[in-house]
Amino acid sequence: MKIAIVDDKLTEQNKLSSYITSWASENNLPAEICTYQSGESFSRAIQSTSFDIVFRVY
Repeated sequence: MKIAIVDDKLTEQNKLSSYITSWASENNLPAEICTYQSGESFSRAIQSTSFDIVFRVY
């Protein structure tokens, strides 16, 4: 499962990434997490890759 986290705060990215990693591990699911600090950087990334889930944190 490929997951994107979009948030300008590094601490929030790390917190959500940690929650997802723990959940995936507990459920024996593979998870690849990519983080982006802006909508612009995420928009560039989706030009060449796709995601199963996107979290956009406010």
